[in-house]
Amino acid sequence: MDWYLNPKRIPVQAAGHFFTNFPIKDRPAIKRLKFVPLNEIPDVYQQYDDSGTLLVDNSYIPNDYNKPFAVSTRQILNGVLECGYEIF
Repeated sequence: MDWYLNPKRIPVQAAGHFFTNFPIKDRPAIKRLKFVPLNEIPDVYQQYDDSGTLLVDNSYIPNDYNKPFAVSTRQILNGVLECGYEIF
């Protein structure tokens, strides 16, 4: 897929990533993920979109947030799925 519609119905060019369930050996970037409570994530790196979904950035992952939240593709590639989180 080359283009997709974002939640505001604006066409955006896809970055060309794909996801797999194969484990990746020697993933060095997993150490960059920061698993912290939500109240310790700086306000600059947490925002809410129009539907109320939490958007986190800069490798911050809330470990005490029970609702779905959005992370960038970089965190997924860094190994957040191997730490017990799921995509849905």
